[in-house]
Amino acid sequence: KKVWESIKKAEEKCEGMCSLIGAFHTTKAFHIVQQGLEIMKERGRDGAGYYDGAVHYAPSPSTIPVSAEKHIIGHTLHAVVNTVPQPIQHQNGVLVFNGEIYNWKTLAERHSIHAKNDADLFCQLLAALGMEKTIADVRGVYAFAYWEGDRVFIARDILGIKPLWYGYDGKTLVFASEKKAIGSCSFPVSELNPRTMLAYTVSTGDLEMIERPFFPFGDDVADERQAIGSRRPAERRHIALRGCVSAIVEEAPGSARDQPSRCLND
Repeated sequence: KKVWESIKKAEEKCEGMCSLIGAFHTTKAFHIVQQGLEIMKERGRDGAGYYDGAVHYAPSPSTIPVSAEKHIIGHTLHAVVNTVPQPIQHQNGVLVFNGEIYNWKTLAERHSIHAKNDADLFCQLLAALGMEKTIADVRGVYAFAYWEGDRVFIARDILGIKPLWYGYDGKTLVFASEKKAIGSCSFPVSELNPRTMLAYTVSTGDLEMIERPFFPFGDDVADERQAIGSRRPAERRHIALRGCVSAIVEEAPGSARDQPSRCLND
């Protein structure tokens, strides 16, 4: 619970995180996107951009060029691994992404994809494998919108670590990383359930809610154990714990790692 709370607090403080936003079927699309990016600019200071049928980049939300289009997705960038401006366009798909994909290098090698970072890899995977397979293969925390043709898919990681809010009035759709970025809309705004993916049809304004399975472990469980095992130290190490004498971490069976620590208050 404490770990969860610390993660959520970090999100609330916007410590080194990108932001995404979108508005569809509204003449105010550009105003909503630019104003929202400006509100969330502390999440990313490495550039801003949007897609309205073409990709546009600028140093900041206040300097992005004006658009008269009714359908726009936008992004502010916090670059961690290389600087890859967003939105990212690959083949027929356009992605705005906030998150970390922990196994992106492994997936890039497995599928022979040359990617500059995890967001770049995610976009290329979506084009190559499709939504369902990509979501199943990635390991990480994320929130994204992927616009391909007449459809826009919006989702977040299954634990809901990365934030995403949306509002829909039967035709107009808005979404953003922070509620306050779209809080001026005339219809209710709700936090997206992590177990729900939004599938929006641009031409008609129809919105479909797709239920996602919660950790469907099967044959991949061995890969999960291997991933966890690779993060365990091979050597015995002493770790100081608050309120405790010490703890010994090692891989050998029957080690002190398997025994409870003696606390000072015992």
